[in-house]
Amino acid sequence: MKISLPSRYWLIPFLCAMGSIYFLYHTVHGTRGIIRMRNLQQEIKVAKIKATEIRQTKELLQAKTAALKTRLDLDLLEESALNILNMGKADSVILFEEKDY
Repeated sequence: MKISLPSRYWLIPFLCAMGSIYFLYHTVHGTRGIIRMRNLQQEIKVAKIKATEIRQTKELLQAKTAALKTRLDLDLLEESALNILNMGKADSVILFEEKDY
């Protein structure tokens, strides 16, 4: 199979161009491409925000349990018991906050 003279001159540049296009496409759209990197960075930001919220909730709960362990805070104990049992006193007013967790 003999390649004619004109096709020999465009074959190598054509193959180089196709290889360049292939690698450029996968640089942008591949599994480790630019678009995937941006998506992962966004997921990392969301995960850090969730981790911060969970850390704050953990610290709040640790402070409440520490207050119950070190000294018996009757108001906190009563409030927790009434909240868990879903009960209240006849003359008490209870305001609940909605939380998304």
